[in-house]
Amino acid sequence: MSHDSPPPPAGNGSFPRSDRARRRKLGIVYTPEQIVDYIARHTIYKVIPYPRLSDPLPPGDRTQSDLREKQSEMLPKLRILDPACGDGAFLLAAAQILFQQRITTILGTCTDALGRTIREQIVTDNLYGFDTDEQAVSRCRNTLMEWAETGNMPLPQGAINSLTSASISTLQKHVHVADALVEPITSATLFDVVICNPPYVTMTDITAKQKSQYAQRFTTYHANGDLYYIFIERSFSLLKPDGQLGVIVPRYFLKAPTARRLRTFLANKRCRVIDDLGQTTAFPGVGIHATLLFFQNCPPKANDKGYLRIHPKSAKASSNINALEREEEFDVEILGAGPWTFQSPAYQQFITQVRTRMGGYLGEYCTLAKGVQTGKDSVFVVNDEIITSRKIEPRALRPWLKGGDIFPFTLKPKTSRYVIFSTLHERDAIQSYPNAFSYLREHQTELRQRSRIAEWYQWRKGDERVTLDWAHPKIIGRYKGHHPVFALDTRGSYFSQDVVLVQPKAGQGEYLHFFLALLNSPIVARIAHHEFKELAYGTYEWYPQQLAKIPVIIPESPILGEINALVTQILKNAPDDLLRTKLDQLITNLYQKSPK
Repeated sequence: MSHDSPPPPAGNGSFPRSDRARRRKLGIVYTPEQIVDYIARHTIYKVIPYPRLSDPLPPGDRTQSDLREKQSEMLPKLRILDPACGDGAFLLAAAQILFQQRITTILGTCTDALGRTIREQIVTDNLYGFDTDEQAVSRCRNTLMEWAETGNMPLPQGAINSLTSASISTLQKHVHVADALVEPITSATLFDVVICNPPYVTMTDITAKQKSQYAQRFTTYHANGDLYYIFIERSFSLLKPDGQLGVIVPRYFLKAPTARRLRTFLANKRCRVIDDLGQTTAFPGVGIHATLLFFQNCPPKANDKGYLRIHPKSAKASSNINALEREEEFDVEILGAGPWTFQSPAYQQFITQVRTRMGGYLGEYCTLAKGVQTGKDSVFVVNDEIITSRKIEPRALRPWLKGGDIFPFTLKPKTSRYVIFSTLHERDAIQSYPNAFSYLREHQTELRQRSRIAEWYQWRKGDERVTLDWAHPKIIGRYKGHHPVFALDTRGSYFSQDVVLVQPKAGQGEYLHFFLALLNSPIVARIAHHEFKELAYGTYEWYPQQLAKIPVIIPESPILGEINALVTQILKNAPDDLLRTKLDQLITNLYQKSPK
């Protein structure tokens, strides 16, 4: 293990599980025991001075008794918080670490009675927890009381816990129902350690009152971000100066555009270690890829180094968190608002030479946008049966696509769908088509219930995308997937927000086929896998703001002609593997200095 590896795990941290519906509502994803212990050890042992007797004694500490005295003074005062304590897994792991430390380092031996006394002291003196889930808080208290009574053994059936009433009362005060994001804390009650797995809830799932409150209170808030962004910020405000933070969070914040403020905030704190679990399975049965963050509550120091631990893709982090693919130092100065990619040397070399040769970014050559918002696709989008039976006028309709209709280079609509075109920019034009308007009028009640509408029969207002040149040839793609999937649309199709649009700007039309080939290429897939926001199960977001940053190297005329010819053949016929291979090789050669 590395420079700050703590002693091996201590004891068992098993705890009961809650029902799925409640967990989903509250954003609860329970952390596997081995990861809980890993986070607790790598955080708590940073605040215990010289935690092991086997460690070299520092200057000035002449005897082991000096070490024991320091720890015996410090450990009872240590304050450890889990601000999203749930059933108590992190607090139980912390309790076991502190117990092991007091027995092995300070006492050396321990009777059953003394062990029980020490456990009761740890539970009442060292551990604190908040959670908004009353059921979970109750179980957390019971778990800690049972541990204080018996250690790792379950309390015998029918036995009564013999903790003093004063200890139980203190525990109930220290572990209680509260929202950590707003719970008042004074400077006298700050904590030495915060360890947690914060709730995974998007900001779109919380109330308007909460959004307003959090937006005013937290600099890391983003309307389309996640609750754990502000949870991390709040955790630092709960720490004493130089206190230690250890958390597990979804890794997509490393690159997500919505997390720029969070990355800026963290860049101004001292980064110790980032454990990137990558594609490993952190939560069995849950499609979340995670990162462990270990930070100190102080500004970064000059020439500070952080440590990046990369875990093997084949490993199951829930059962083998100590498996490492590599560990490397990095200058903390590289951390900032931009994506934290921690790129391999090979990719750094590749992308550096690409950017020195590029003509610009894709956003400079093309207009990029998401699909439109009608506010009620179930009404505005109609099929052939409705069009025929209701005699809806063809001029009131536009072709309609979904993400599932898009395949590399080609469109394969499963059914014929059209959208009734009625926008604020068209004003009352839809009333010129009496059959279409009559159909909409039958759904007037549900159309009036939409937000952001000027007239009940129009699409949502405030969507300027409807003014784009939809009839002109354009590239369209799925907004998320493992690999890029882009096709050419020449039908003037409209589509919903699960589709992205890429359309050459004025004067760039000759590169339409080249942009299509580039977007479907392994080169763009490689860039995305290093720099785009990663979602669950190894999928990536292909939203406009990320596509806009793809570097573009315009090929010279002979190569451009070859690319255009191959794309034309692919569009005329079913995509051919040999044609695709030739096309990909042309793009790869264009982007690599030394073609492989």
